[in-house]
Amino acid sequence: MGRGAGSSRALLEWRRTIAERRRQTQLPRLPLKGSIDLTYRCDNHCRHCWLWLAENAPEKHDELAAEEWSEVVDQARALGTREWAISGGEPMLRPDFAEIFEYVTAKATTYSLNTNGTLITPQIAQLLRHKGSKMIAVYGATAEVHDHLTRAPGSFDALMEGFARLKEAGAGFTVQLIPMRDNYHQWAAMEELAKSLRSGPSRAASPCCGRTSPRSSSTSPPRR
Repeated sequence: MGRGAGSSRALLEWRRTIAERRRQTQLPRLPLKGSIDLTYRCDNHCRHCWLWLAENAPEKHDELAAEEWSEVVDQARALGTREWAISGGEPMLRPDFAEIFEYVTAKATTYSLNTNGTLITPQIAQLLRHKGSKMIAVYGATAEVHDHLTRAPGSFDALMEGFARLKEAGAGFTVQLIPMRDNYHQWAAMEELAKSLRSGPSRAASPCCGRTSPRSSSTSPPRR
């Protein structure tokens, strides 16, 4: 009798396991987080970037319009999406960036934004006060190194101006230090620069994951 009772319990447990697996497979698979690349165009031309189009590339005419992005966001929200990651390319190259950003963030509980920081106007800085993660990449502690890696003369100065506008507006941001072969000799200075940029809610983070090629010169920060 004991052997039969044990077999019955094992059979019952097996049936419960099968029933639970069926229940799990029948649960709706909600897309809680979505990622959108507003454009593949960028005003920088970073050496490590594998996905790049020039600012005025003809492909810009193939990009979704603001109304189409709104439809995408509405459909995703209806399915359960509550968080958005906004990136590119450089998303602020879009003249309708503010319109799209406002719509996306109004439909989300939180968001993240990746930008190179060179196109932050006072108006956009005010817009970015909206609570969320703003991640801004820094490739060097000096214009010489940063601009060498972005292949965009003046990008470092434009980036520093962007940081200044964010701080003036009281918009939090994350400084992303990108370790690479051509800047690792400046790593300590890059860390000091990131610390100097921190004000209020700002913080420094390193390294970051971006659109880097599998063959890029990225490496770990040098050990001290």
